Amino acid sequence: MRAVRWTVTRKERQVQIDLTRAETIAPSDTEALTAALEEHLVADKVTSIRFDGPVLMKEKMPSGLVAMIRQLADFAKDRGILFQVGPM
Repeated sequence: MRAVRWTVTRKERQVQIDLTRAETIAPSDTEALTAALEEHLVADKVTSIRFDGPVLMKEKMPSGLVAMIRQLADFAKDRGILFQVGPM
């Protein structure tokens, strides 16, 4: 299995997830990304999470990507945080 790679950064009130590489996304990848995301949410005042990255621009969508996005959207909704997907 090829590695799923991402970066999670925070700028002011937004946390950005940049999915840089993925061929197949397993549930364990989503769990690991959620754990990394939670580290940025310990401080108050996060109002949005943006999911972006080169993987979204590929012609062929990685297997498991839709499930990951749904779980991250639910994660954000449960915390009252806006969830956005895609490049601006």
